[in-house]
Amino acid sequence: MAKSKKKRQQDFQKVKLKVGKKLKKADNVTNASFRTRGIQISQQLKTGDASQPSTKKKHNITDLFSQCRHYSTSVRVEAVNGLKELLTTNPHLVQSHLSDILERLAELLTDKDSVVRQGAIRVFKFFLPLVSEKQISPFFPLLCAHLCCAMTHIYDDIQVDSLVVLDLLLDNYPRLMIYRSNQVLSNFIEQISRQQGQGQAKRSLSTDPNSATSSVKWRSSVLNRLQKFLSAILKFQELTLDSTCVSDGHNPSPTCDVNFTLDEVMSIQKFPVYIQEQWVTPGFILRPSMSKDVKLDVLGVKFPEFAKTLIPLLLECWVESAPSKDKNKFSGVNSVLEENVGMMYNILQVTQLLWQCTLALSTEQSDDILSQESYLKEFEQHFMANFPYSVNTRISKKGKKQQAAEQVSAEVLNLSICNIMTHFISKQSTNQRKSPFWLPMITMYLNDFLKGKYGRTGVGQSARTVVNILNRLVDRGLCDVPVYGIITEAYNRFEAANISSTEKKVYMQFFAVVMLHEHSHVISPQWRQKFLHSLPELLLLCTKENSEITSLVINTMKKSACQKCSGLLDEEIFNKVGQQWFDPLGDVITKLSAEDQISLVGLLYYTQEIDLKLTKILVSFARCSSISNNLVTLMIQVLQNRYLRNEMEPEATSVHISFLTNLLVGVSRSDMESLAGDIVCPVIGKYNIIKHTVLDGDNIDDFDRHCFIVEVVCSCVQQFYNTDQVVEVMFEFIEKLLETSSSSVPLQMVFGICKFVKSLSTIPPAVVSPIIDLSISLVGHMITWEHSTNQNAVKMMLDLVSKLITDIPGGLERLLQTVEDCLNTDIKVDVLCIIMKSVMLFLTEGRGSCIRSRPECLHMISNINNRVNTYLSQHQALVTPETENLTRKFNYLVSCVK
Repeated sequence: MAKSKKKRQQDFQKVKLKVGKKLKKADNVTNASFRTRGIQISQQLKTGDASQPSTKKKHNITDLFSQCRHYSTSVRVEAVNGLKELLTTNPHLVQSHLSDILERLAELLTDKDSVVRQGAIRVFKFFLPLVSEKQISPFFPLLCAHLCCAMTHIYDDIQVDSLVVLDLLLDNYPRLMIYRSNQVLSNFIEQISRQQGQGQAKRSLSTDPNSATSSVKWRSSVLNRLQKFLSAILKFQELTLDSTCVSDGHNPSPTCDVNFTLDEVMSIQKFPVYIQEQWVTPGFILRPSMSKDVKLDVLGVKFPEFAKTLIPLLLECWVESAPSKDKNKFSGVNSVLEENVGMMYNILQVTQLLWQCTLALSTEQSDDILSQESYLKEFEQHFMANFPYSVNTRISKKGKKQQAAEQVSAEVLNLSICNIMTHFISKQSTNQRKSPFWLPMITMYLNDFLKGKYGRTGVGQSARTVVNILNRLVDRGLCDVPVYGIITEAYNRFEAANISSTEKKVYMQFFAVVMLHEHSHVISPQWRQKFLHSLPELLLLCTKENSEITSLVINTMKKSACQKCSGLLDEEIFNKVGQQWFDPLGDVITKLSAEDQISLVGLLYYTQEIDLKLTKILVSFARCSSISNNLVTLMIQVLQNRYLRNEMEPEATSVHISFLTNLLVGVSRSDMESLAGDIVCPVIGKYNIIKHTVLDGDNIDDFDRHCFIVEVVCSCVQQFYNTDQVVEVMFEFIEKLLETSSSSVPLQMVFGICKFVKSLSTIPPAVVSPIIDLSISLVGHMITWEHSTNQNAVKMMLDLVSKLITDIPGGLERLLQTVEDCLNTDIKVDVLCIIMKSVMLFLTEGRGSCIRSRPECLHMISNINNRVNTYLSQHQALVTPETENLTRKFNYLVSCVK
């Protein structure tokens, strides 16, 4: 039966769904859904060597390098901390992975997360001191490029962190930073300013209301780093100017430059000839890293533009921070807010450094920088309009004042202004009596400051600034009453300053220059004399306090002595203080450096008179073992030249000759008197030689020193135009010593006298007899020192006296006669051996010919030989085998002479 019409319409009717009810799926729909589960791996797969150093989390340095570039902040933080841990426990990794470490950490300087940047900075602080300048120099351009990107980043917190990295690089590698100064200096301007319009060079200060740091605090921080950077440039400027560029005169090839510092020693292998012939231009150009080109890059080509751009910005910062023109009702001076003082001080310091850098330039582009026409009016308007300033120490919002150590005082701020403004004083304006209006303000403030009107704190620390200002005032010819008053107060500060303080040294340098050079007219004669008279006593205090101004005081005294300044080294002052200078038991000459010792000894030349007491001290000074031989020689030559070039009175001549004689004899009169009681019969001759220890033990060096001094004295005596008269005077002194000795004479004295006589061309007849007696006694004494540890000295003295006895007329006869007289007495066998050895000394080594030429000596030798044989036959029981051998040798030599 066919469907009804109504049911047939229901098959094609649209089903109406209710809101929120899902459509029922068809029966033939396939379910394509699936389920997944994560797999957790407890440990990452290791592809490296397991023996490599790793962190506590088992990450080696390669893993940490890869994690430094991870997208996750936490992973980068862990990587940086891991690097810090790994490098701390394994410092050797710094050298082997330096390139990768610098590359990864430099990239993190601009990381968007502060935690990552701070971690990277901590790693920099750790490993930068471990890397030398030579090692980091190939990677420094990359590091400096990342630093510049961080300094000019759009985010303020990245710029703040970049200043910390700048400090690290400037502290560890100042020279490399200076070479990149053109790349870095412009970034300081970008940090505090912005351009006004596109393509315009004029700039204005930038402000950011949304910044967490105030504009004043941020600019102060930037200027503080700029001040540090400019100071580093000036510090290395002198080294840069002295360097030269190595060039062969041809146009260099721009392919590659190999730089090396002047203090490095490099060995470069020479290329083979066949390679050199193929070159059209050299492949490498060698040049010192500190060349003239570097000097122009640092302080030349771009620096004038940098200064012209920066100075207007500094003045804008000053206007922002300086107080208004309204006077403080209570103090009468302009009050600066406490938080703005540091900003103003940094502005002044940067301006001062710009001035110093400008004065160091030699290019034509730098002539207009900071010139009077350009900036004098602006400086007068801003710096001097409200001068002097005071600080308003108000309580901050937290109710705590800033610490005094972190706060710049008003006095330091005002002195900085005075220091800058004195640059604008010209000699032309002072000669025409057209002084600027602010000059009396500066001089009055300086005078009040030194008097302590603003308090005593900080006066000593500001001495260098005060001296800089005074130098400019004096150099410009300002010698009026206010300047005299400032110099007077400065001298009072010099006298009152502690001997070991920097203030004492700074003022000492100033007065030494002013009083002894072209500006001496600004100091009255009374002040000059007072200053010079204080120097000898000041030297004593300097050496006791181990002060740094010791060299300065000595050089000042030397210059003043050369200029013949009155009263410096007169008899009363020098003989009183000089005794303490040269006393070897004191703490003056022995504590000085070698250069200062030479300068101090040189002052002896300029003394008016040297008394006997000082002479004795100088003799002790020469004998002191802690004083070098060169210094002793210098002292003797200085006194000798002083005597030869000046017309001295007889008393001064006697003092100088006694000085040389005391050095010659090597022993004082008091020592000679103490030996008078130790009378011992001499072996051969008239005198008994004592003090045997000079040839043995620890006193060998003292005897060698005495030999050296004797050589110098002999050379000095030959310089006299009346040598014969000087020798007679010296031997009068020697004869008195020999009379005092009571036949006991020290070995040093005998050697010195014999050496001195041997150096004379003619021997005075009056000294022949005592010289022969001393020589004979010395021969008998030295024969007994066959086993001395200083055999060189024994042989030297035996050769000296044997030649002296042979050369002096009648000397050899006197020796043989003395031997005969000894044999006529009752002697022991050991004395007989000494006698035979003494005679044998003149029978050997070519001296036998002298005896053959003298018949009287031959007769004496024969008698001595007979007496020796007779004595041995009478004392046969006492003869030892050694004595028999010596006798046979003696008889043989006698037979050869006959």
